[in-house]
Amino acid sequence: MASDAPAVRVGSRASLPFRAALRGLVAALSAAVLLVCVAYAGLAFAGYKSAPVLSGSMRNVMPVGSLVIVKPESATKVHVGDVVMFSPPGYYGHYTHRVVSIKGSPANRVFTTRGDMNKAPDPWQLRSVNGRGHVGKFVTAVPYAGYVVEYAHDWRVRLMLLIAFCAAGGAVVLRRIWAKADA
Repeated sequence: MASDAPAVRVGSRASLPFRAALRGLVAALSAAVLLVCVAYAGLAFAGYKSAPVLSGSMRNVMPVGSLVIVKPESATKVHVGDVVMFSPPGYYGHYTHRVVSIKGSPANRVFTTRGDMNKAPDPWQLRSVNGRGHVGKFVTAVPYAGYVVEYAHDWRVRLMLLIAFCAAGGAVVLRRIWAKADA
């Protein structure tokens, strides 16, 4: 006995809500990643700098793992109490600490800094010569974003992301090939 009803693949109706939810999730994640990349590029284009917070010396202002965002400022515009990011002489990397004292003339300022959670001032002094010198003045800290930036510098993480991206692309291509073969 022949039926005039069209053939329906088994399981296709049950998987429609799952597929729609999965597509929505992938679209939302893709949009979020794109938005973060555009925002990060926009901040860099506008002159802002960023660095991950790796220690708890300023955890009352920015927790460990945050991404601190600063705007470059002339050393003449820095005051006691400002939180600044700088590269100390003889040390590697960036530090973000509070200015606790400023000595010298406006043309040759000497800054002493300290992390809020540290008891003693930092062992270095920052100097501006002839009023020149720039530091990054604290704007905001984005919680947990510093972990992402820090891990992105690791070649193993980059390799894993590349493999995952290639595997996802390969899965999409194979699925389309197999769907054409089933038709």
